[in-house]
Amino acid sequence: MIKKSLVWIALLTVPAIAAAPLKLLFTKGETLRYKVDITSTETTSVKGDTAELRMSGSHVMTMKVTSVSNGVATMSVGYSNATASATALSLPEDAKKNKAKIEAAAASALKTALSTGARSQKVKSNGTATYTMKAGEGQSLTIEGGAFMMLVLPTSEPVLNKPWTANIRQPMPGAPALPVKFKWVGNVTKNGRPLKKIMMSVSQSKSDKQGEISMSMTESAGGFVLLDSGRGKVMSGEIERTLKQTMKHEKEGSRIQQQTSKQSFTKF
Repeated sequence: MIKKSLVWIALLTVPAIAAAPLKLLFTKGETLRYKVDITSTETTSVKGDTAELRMSGSHVMTMKVTSVSNGVATMSVGYSNATASATALSLPEDAKKNKAKIEAAAASALKTALSTGARSQKVKSNGTATYTMKAGEGQSLTIEGGAFMMLVLPTSEPVLNKPWTANIRQPMPGAPALPVKFKWVGNVTKNGRPLKKIMMSVSQSKSDKQGEISMSMTESAGGFVLLDSGRGKVMSGEIERTLKQTMKHEKEGSRIQQQTSKQSFTKF
């Protein structure tokens, strides 16, 4: 009886351990690699003529951590092994004779896009990133407010199904900051390890009118990231995006462009 009482006293005197916020963990000298796959369909409609182009591609994203100081990792980012293909599903009658050239040009443009974008970046433990890239003639461009693999973690312990929001910029010059909503929706098991599934979503719309031309744009994206919180690593993710732009001339009619894309990535 005395022994049991002593055990209870010992347990009661141990301070409660507060749950810590989620963190990304990096070490100097480590290399992170992600295989990225992309599919995209672009549709353009002008005065009843429609062109629809489907593209797919992949590349390897490699990040080498050169230093870690006060929880901030500095790393280089590069892309390799780019592949791309394109198929014209529909073309205006006068463009059908150039189908092969159109497909080749689209595939080449996608492959170029997947091969470029090398940069350095500083990443905080919550995923917030600052990008630095070459801007020509010895100049560099810095973009703040980025995110590591499209993920920014909350500053406090995550609560199941309770959203948090972060303004995120893509590593592209002039890219606007978009309010991205995140939400931890539960855990999944992959390769024997529990991973936190974090959903993300973003949407925006704009409209303008200049003279006889009215313009509107809507964009939405959603997906998920799987985080190994024990190791502090982003393991995989998937994001789907839809972008629609409409230009309407009071006399000449409308031009509608829509792009739907899906991007998935896996750490290996």
